[in-house]
Amino acid sequence: MASDETTRQLRQSLYLRQYFADTNREYSTGKNVKCPNAHAHAHGDANASAKIYENPDGAIVKCYGCGGTWDIFKLWQMDNGGTFTDAKTALCQRFGIVRSSGTGGEIHALTGCRPTAATQDGGTVADSPRPKKPDAKTSEYIASCANAYHAGTDEDGRAYMRGRGISDETARRFSIGYDAARRAVIIPQGAGYMSRSIIPNAEQKDKCRYYPKGAPRVLFNGAAMLQAARDNTPVFIVEGEIDALSVAECGGVAVSTGGTGGTGKAVQAAKIIGRGVYVPFLDRDKAGEDAQTKLVEKLRQIGGAVHVFEGAPTLLLPDGADGTHPKDANEALQRDAAAFKARIADVIGKARATVAAEDAKRSPYITFADVPEPPDEANNPRALFRRGYLRKGGGIIAASVAGAGKSTFSLQCALHWVLGFSCFGIEPVRPLRVAVVQAEDDIEELAMFRSSMRQGLTAEGFTPDQIDEAERRLHIRTDFLGKTGEDFANTLRAMQNADKYDLVIVNPLNSFFEGDISLNRDATAFFRTFIDPVIKDPSTECGILLIHHMGKPAKGKDAATWGKGAYAQYALQGAAELNNWARAVLVMIPFENAPDFWTLTAAKRYKPLAWKDADGKDTKDKVIAYSKDYVYWREPSAEEITAARNGTKITQETDEERARREDAELRQAIAEIVTWLQHTPQQQGRTDIYKWCDRNASALFKGFHSHTVKKPDGTYYPKKPCYLAYELITENPEKYGVACDRGEYRNGKPKCLYGGVASPFTGGGEVAASSKVSTLDEEKTIEEIIDEQDISDFGEN
Repeated sequence: MASDETTRQLRQSLYLRQYFADTNREYSTGKNVKCPNAHAHAHGDANASAKIYENPDGAIVKCYGCGGTWDIFKLWQMDNGGTFTDAKTALCQRFGIVRSSGTGGEIHALTGCRPTAATQDGGTVADSPRPKKPDAKTSEYIASCANAYHAGTDEDGRAYMRGRGISDETARRFSIGYDAARRAVIIPQGAGYMSRSIIPNAEQKDKCRYYPKGAPRVLFNGAAMLQAARDNTPVFIVEGEIDALSVAECGGVAVSTGGTGGTGKAVQAAKIIGRGVYVPFLDRDKAGEDAQTKLVEKLRQIGGAVHVFEGAPTLLLPDGADGTHPKDANEALQRDAAAFKARIADVIGKARATVAAEDAKRSPYITFADVPEPPDEANNPRALFRRGYLRKGGGIIAASVAGAGKSTFSLQCALHWVLGFSCFGIEPVRPLRVAVVQAEDDIEELAMFRSSMRQGLTAEGFTPDQIDEAERRLHIRTDFLGKTGEDFANTLRAMQNADKYDLVIVNPLNSFFEGDISLNRDATAFFRTFIDPVIKDPSTECGILLIHHMGKPAKGKDAATWGKGAYAQYALQGAAELNNWARAVLVMIPFENAPDFWTLTAAKRYKPLAWKDADGKDTKDKVIAYSKDYVYWREPSAEEITAARNGTKITQETDEERARREDAELRQAIAEIVTWLQHTPQQQGRTDIYKWCDRNASALFKGFHSHTVKKPDGTYYPKKPCYLAYELITENPEKYGVACDRGEYRNGKPKCLYGGVASPFTGGGEVAASSKVSTLDEEKTIEEIIDEQDISDFGEN
């Protein structure tokens, strides 16, 4: 193959991962790996600071500890020295890639579809059932056997394979080797090999597969599945390695499972690739036929672009005139090579025709009636926020003016959402896995945000354990620096393949956009061509929240409505495609006369949020404000909002001031209720007291939060003081000097009547004989009595 094609193929991730395995480097799919240059780290990079990334131009390993970046060629040069050409030559020999002078030739890798962690400390050359460790590494042993096979120094191995119908050309393509000492043919397979004795009835096993310690057992010729899937070339799935070579001898592409027990690896590989035409072709015996049925079924279950051609064994291994049939592909090849080659070509044609027929049956539409009902939100893994506000595959754009605090807003929301808590009325369906990709704030700035937000979260009602848990769950990604456009999308895909986040917050959009954001052409390319294929792909799907800037403020008569109302979404900086693409748009506009107050507008798709105004009507606007004491957004009180809109300056209470005020209001409420009971001529039940509180709540007590507002942990904020006082008094009346008669109704249910004020500090008292209530100690006021009561449980309801 051409030199540039060889280079491109060697840069595939499967070769880079296999090189890690061959050179004793610790590697695990989807996780960090140890830095290839471990000597650059104080402790040999014990914390694994590097990651392998799959990019269109080739896989690389990047270390975030020392900053190094390597592809497979640089790794080889670091290990061995030499030039790029030396590296390419050595790597081609290592992986069995044959480089021809023309444009023909094929790649034949020794690795499986996706090998996992592997270490290697040697191969085997012994003549025992379990080979012993040789003096050289396994890869060098395989290469030396291949050289011996093709050098012609010993014809026994070549004669054996020719007798099985395998030509020298096919043997060379697959780097078949021969060990004269063991009298065995060596067939490379992944990090190991299969040793097949050419001596009948030998003491050693006829077949023996060897894999170095820690290396996985893989499909023989598994890497060919990748290229075949791209070309829609049918892939035969056979049992034995020589069966796969037999199919290749006849012009087909085949992988070997190593027996019926390895068919699961073929299914897994097809699932990973996600497409392709597969021809199950297992042996025609009882075990093979049973495994064939199961293999066809499991391949069909993958669905999508994975096509399966059934019936290959009976077509390729037909019954003869005597009623017998070949057992497997190699036996058929030995019986009649020309006939078997013709049957292989016939099956390839029929498999392609079957795929074309299946594609033709697939209608390009479904009827409106056939649109499936979505699962319940609680059981829908694609749902992110309540009432369908956002699902995986969709995006939100949140925008404001420069310096508004968009970074703080997004981080604050994320800290709520990772615990499953609502933030500013945007409620997740469950705790979300959230990653923040940002180019706005440095590490010191993020640390300052964290410290300040801890104070804000504590004031909001979060417990220390909840704050610690939220901080641990929120991931700040550091692998997107300098990534724009398609490169950004590729990095996003690699991240999702590894970590599967529910929501990705990108701050700011402009740092990762490539092109002119004011042009629909460039915006369409970024969102529709690069981002959508990642966030909508079932294997990498996620929601995405993009933090963005607004355009310049309007002038003249339009200035007063700029960024507000029905046209708020059009205040975004850039092309109209931003609004067209976004599933939802949030806009933050500052108040003119109150610099810390902002209107958060759900400019697009506001109804699923179910925001309500003061009159209980649907609204798309919510007022938020910056806290006085720390960098943290909050929802201000109605009084604060009114003052801010009127331009009246009000002072935000500190936590200590609010506590003192609410304590005083509670004591006043208790005094009011006790005074009312004292001057009421008849006994009162709980219902009567509650009705009185309800009638007087608005006029007398405007403090505290509404009792309909929940804390992040699901409990309610403190109630208005009159309702809290009602609960405290009626649950323990004697404690507050209120007389109570606890009797029973005729139906046996308890009754509680409250008749006024009991004798002070007697632990309660009976209701006076007359309808008039007893009086307080003339020497003490109601306030003095209440001051002596214990209301330490205030605020815990």
